[in-house]
Amino acid sequence: MKNLNALLKTVRDSRYGLPLAVMALGVGLSVLASSLVRESETRLLQTRFETRSADIRDIIQSRFAQYEEVLRGAQGLFAASHSVERDEWDAYVGSLNLMDHFPGIAGMSFAARVPAEQLKAHIAEQRAQGLHNYRVYPEGARQQYFPIVYSSPAIGGPRLGFDVFSDVVRSQAMIQAQSSGVAKLSGRVVLAVDADIANPPAAAVLTLPVYRNGAPQNTVAERQAAVEGNVAGVFRMPELMPSLLGSVFPDLNLEVFYSKDG
Repeated sequence: MKNLNALLKTVRDSRYGLPLAVMALGVGLSVLASSLVRESETRLLQTRFETRSADIRDIIQSRFAQYEEVLRGAQGLFAASHSVERDEWDAYVGSLNLMDHFPGIAGMSFAARVPAEQLKAHIAEQRAQGLHNYRVYPEGARQQYFPIVYSSPAIGGPRLGFDVFSDVVRSQAMIQAQSSGVAKLSGRVVLAVDADIANPPAAAVLTLPVYRNGAPQNTVAERQAAVEGNVAGVFRMPELMPSLLGSVFPDLNLEVFYSKDG
């Protein structure tokens, strides 16, 4: 407005004061109107952005709450049995119809906790069950291992034996889940089955601990000592996001970025 007043004063004092003043006023009002329109459009876009962001957040939170319930069902399977066999695991996961009822989840797995001194016995036990080529990888001496011993058909056999605890991103989420008893979502990972792909898709793992039946779980130390393994759901982001938002926001172009800062 100050600029408009200065302009009007300049043209009013000039040789053609009145005609130019009228013209300048028209231009000034036009500029002012355009500015107000832009401000109104900006506010409208900002409001729309905030509303849509809140809707997206609610959808994602709601879906992951459903995924956590699936993992708690698997956790309950172990709690209700002295020893969960492979066919029992397959029957449970098969009954879920993951692809139909929980789109976006690439599969489920159970990784058993294996202390270093029990590693050879663990490998021998798995091979005795028919997995003749079973091994724990990546190789290397560690205090404990969490190799995948059960996996849903969607993930496939090649992941069996992969020590998920060897991946620092996965292990951080697992430790947090084991300490709290609450499901934790990892940062960005590359799934073992995608490791040989030139540009592997970004993925994440939702993990929940399985505790030894009857063991005390009142403190962090007790929960850590009682851990028998972790159940997990795995997600490839290029598949997850369209399943979450595609039908709700068909016009949405979304890119997902991972920040270590949260």
